[in-house]
Amino acid sequence: VAAVEPNAALVASKRTRDAVDDRALARAVGADQPQPLATCDDEIHVLSSGAAEGMTCSQAGLPREAASPEFIASFRQHFGEIRQYAPFFYDGAMAVVEAMKRADSTDPAKFAPELFNVSFKGATGTVAFDAKGDRKDAEMTIFTVQNGKIVPVAIVKPGGELLDFRP
Repeated sequence: VAAVEPNAALVASKRTRDAVDDRALARAVGADQPQPLATCDDEIHVLSSGAAEGMTCSQAGLPREAASPEFIASFRQHFGEIRQYAPFFYDGAMAVVEAMKRADSTDPAKFAPELFNVSFKGATGTVAFDAKGDRKDAEMTIFTVQNGKIVPVAIVKPGGELLDFRP
């Protein structure tokens, strides 16, 4: 690859550690602007020893900063700073609770089918699923790593509408 003198390298990775390794690989082949895309987590800066600075990454759903004010206040009171996926874990647990209520049972064989029928206002917005089990009207958030932290820069809405999230 270095023989063609690339100006950029784009590598899609599912795990943070892979994306950091791919960034180093892109630099090694001579790419001026290595730009891997990875799932985002709060430890990307630590795992990369700083090499992730400026990297672009994405996550399904809204950024934690867009969680409901009620969720943010309650979580901080009980647990401290919100980790990136906390609002999604909460909504996932609440989806199971709602399915149990609908089935009037805690037996997974009885409540699991009801997961397709839940719909409620959660920490990350309206939680509902389609026939395949995918979240309906799910957003995608684009982040960049700035000063060692993942910072949301844009939200892609269903249908492709792009919302600028920068302050």
